[in-house]
Amino acid sequence: MAISVVGCKDDEPEPEPEVPVEKGHAVFVLNEGTFQWGNATLSHIKLTTNEVQEDVFAPANNRPIGDVLQSAAMIDGKIWLVVNNSQKIERIDPKTATANAPIEGLQSPRYLLEAKPGKVYATDLYADRINVINVSSGTVTGSIETRGWTEELLLHNGLVWVCNTDLDKLFVIDPNTDQIVDSVQVGDKPRSIKKDLAGKLWVLCEGEIPPAETAGSLVKVDPETRAVLQTFTMPLVTDHPTRLQTNVSGSEIYFLLNGVYKMNVQSTTLPANAWIEANGRSFYGLGIQSADESIWVSDARDYVQKGKVYRYNQQKTEIGSWDVGVIPCSFYFY
Repeated sequence: MAISVVGCKDDEPEPEPEVPVEKGHAVFVLNEGTFQWGNATLSHIKLTTNEVQEDVFAPANNRPIGDVLQSAAMIDGKIWLVVNNSQKIERIDPKTATANAPIEGLQSPRYLLEAKPGKVYATDLYADRINVINVSSGTVTGSIETRGWTEELLLHNGLVWVCNTDLDKLFVIDPNTDQIVDSVQVGDKPRSIKKDLAGKLWVLCEGEIPPAETAGSLVKVDPETRAVLQTFTMPLVTDHPTRLQTNVSGSEIYFLLNGVYKMNVQSTTLPANAWIEANGRSFYGLGIQSADESIWVSDARDYVQKGKVYRYNQQKTEIGSWDVGVIPCSFYFY
């Protein structure tokens, strides 16, 4: 009898690792991990119970995700995860965290955008090009020469707008031809781009680091005329803002500069003070959840120990906090 029972169990398939993901109530936290340590992780927060699972990728795939988890995008029903220093993109089922074969052959990928159905652009830190990826085959099928480091990108009116950080420009790309058709000079080191409720583009420029240090800036661009409408320069040369975000309607923008800053897109001046103070914490990642416009901020602590995530409502009240992986950098709200 005992032998028969054991034999039946051996014939049964192993159950897939379960990730309790419920659409509309799940937040994935991307933890970079320490550069060259290979300790990046993907944390999952279940909002219905406030439970956190520090890493859902490794248990689901029997391997770590890799070195420096950079960014994420939903493409073709999968969450595509950019693993920068591992030179690859992982594609996971959002409900189980199980991955397809990775997309490899990249140099130092940063951010992704589905430029048109079936075609993905992947920006890059070192390659001086944007890689073009076929969604169906999961292979690199071409590239766009950029003469420098490219960061965040955005699709607007059929054109792709890309931050070229080395050239201090926004490149305008036609995704039908994969050709750069124009560029707009912005501030020093553009890194983030978002669109407001009026269809204007906002570019967050971090500024140059020492020795030739310059203050960061926030630049408003008219995509129709391709003219710079306003430039808001940070007050101190040591001010280097990061992580530009908008609310759902596009009426408010947020960014990090020690604390969390909030600004109406109709404002003519930068906010004088942080909306949410850092109070000694190392704020590193920022996200706005569309369902309730709660503000999510990560604390990288000392960039070696595990980080922490905080959730605030629009009254600036902390309504949740969780311990996550090392250097939490961004959020994906599922």
